[in-house]
Amino acid sequence: MILELDYNLWEKLPGWIAVIIESVIISFYMYFKIRSKKELESTKKVVDGYIAFILGFALCRLLFIFSDFERDLNDISQLYTQLVLIGYIVNIAAFVWLAHIMEFYLLRSKTKFTTKLFAILLSVVIVMLFLTLIYYNEDLIISIARYTLYGVSGIAGFVVFLFYVKLIKDTVGVIRKKFIIMFVGLCFLFGGMIIDAEILQRFYPIWLPSILSGIGILVFALSQKSTE
Repeated sequence: MILELDYNLWEKLPGWIAVIIESVIISFYMYFKIRSKKELESTKKVVDGYIAFILGFALCRLLFIFSDFERDLNDISQLYTQLVLIGYIVNIAAFVWLAHIMEFYLLRSKTKFTTKLFAILLSVVIVMLFLTLIYYNEDLIISIARYTLYGVSGIAGFVVFLFYVKLIKDTVGVIRKKFIIMFVGLCFLFGGMIIDAEILQRFYPIWLPSILSGIGILVFALSQKSTE
């Protein structure tokens, strides 16, 4: 029996397509903007890290859209599982890469904490990937993998939040304002991701997560102009 989605896919789709397009446009703008000015190489690397984070989030959402279509057509298939898992891998990598950029170029830490964290989280995700590919028809395995990935994504996001709190605490003036705006943008973005989780979708309008995430991406990008 085909398991239908608990929502109208066409009500969800436009919002996330708009967010993906927004993310690509903002990424290109940031890329050419930073290269049109004389900036330190470290500053360019930080902005490139922001761009990679935004594009990683957009790719994750694109994979989730494809997974929704696959589930709508063929239930919980192996392809659906692969798309969801790869989407989570991209999303987790985007957050950990952002944390890595912050640790090395903003906090100037030499501990390589994020490198170790990425290795641990990626190992967990790979284990879940193999389990779900082998037992993709087992509801228990799928549930364990889903909640594990929710947790892993949460850990990656939490590390980024902690780094921003430290940056806000350790800076003053215009620089501090910039980090506060970025932090607010990430709160909107992460809020949209959280309520888009399957276990929470029934409690909110299906279009709300994409609106929150779209606002978050925009605020995050606008923070780059706060020091100009």
